[in-house]
Amino acid sequence: MRCKGCKIAAYCNREHQQLDWVGIHRYLCKSLIYLYNPPTRSIRKLQQQALERSIFNTKLDLINMCLLHGHRHLFEGNYKLIIPPALQCLRLYKMLYKAEGVEWLPAYLLLAECLLGLGKTNEAANYLSLINWFETKNKVTGIKCNHMVKRTMAKLSMVRENYLQALDELAEDIYLASEKYGTLDIQTSGGYFNMANVYFFLGREEVTNSLYKKVIDIWCNHLQSLVNQKMKTSTPDIALPIKEEEYEALNEADSAEATMYFESIGGWWESTGEGQSYYSGKLAYCKSMHLFVLSKLREAYASAKKTAMFLKSIPDCEALLVRAEDLVESCEKKVYF
Repeated sequence: MRCKGCKIAAYCNREHQQLDWVGIHRYLCKSLIYLYNPPTRSIRKLQQQALERSIFNTKLDLINMCLLHGHRHLFEGNYKLIIPPALQCLRLYKMLYKAEGVEWLPAYLLLAECLLGLGKTNEAANYLSLINWFETKNKVTGIKCNHMVKRTMAKLSMVRENYLQALDELAEDIYLASEKYGTLDIQTSGGYFNMANVYFFLGREEVTNSLYKKVIDIWCNHLQSLVNQKMKTSTPDIALPIKEEEYEALNEADSAEATMYFESIGGWWESTGEGQSYYSGKLAYCKSMHLFVLSKLREAYASAKKTAMFLKSIPDCEALLVRAEDLVESCEKKVYF
């Protein structure tokens, strides 16, 4: 059976089609028509070159889209949904680059993460071995997935209970991510988060707590920067639709990553009696900012108001309380209750 929209994607059964549709196909169905059915009429050489460039760029855009949604599914814990975007990624890589090469590594890494999540550790290890072979053979440096390879290897080591090896791999992950993005970038936060989990299994809860605080500090700074940009937008006339200036925003994968960290860390703090601490207040403020950045303004307003009330009950939170109250005020200006 084939997709009724693009007439290109073929499936074994309806379950297969549904998995592909939810995983990635709904985002690229129309684009596949353009890719696989370019104009057949005779066109001039310059037009042909422009068409080829356009098709090439479309393939690159679709690869980025597949990776984005694959990572979103990963952070949401929907491991089966990772398979369709990862495989579509590989098909597009094959169209662009023909032979296997370093360009394929992000898709292989996504499949390794998927297999780890599904409990297929041996298959995940095979993909990681293939990635390491590609990196060694081609002396790969500086590409985006370098530090992510170390992070995934650390997750595999954690599953196998090789915790000291996992710490070494996460140290490399943090070093490579810090070198490329900076020590306080959200790309680095995942290394700290996973390292905190390793120390938890080693019975070092004080280190786990310290590293979780580091993760919250990184995300708080990042979200505060995005909130500040969004707050600069002028309040429109009540009769006009809201038109905001362009500003940097979280993509869907980053948003899913933030949600996973906040829920996991918040749950751990509640279970260890840290629920009334300064950092619990900071975490609550992060959640409010996250909603604001996603333009879920009514939810952000309710969350920020609740956070401000919570911060009043915690000592030494005056500066954080001021920021939470500013967020409440900003929400009130942007939403007419």
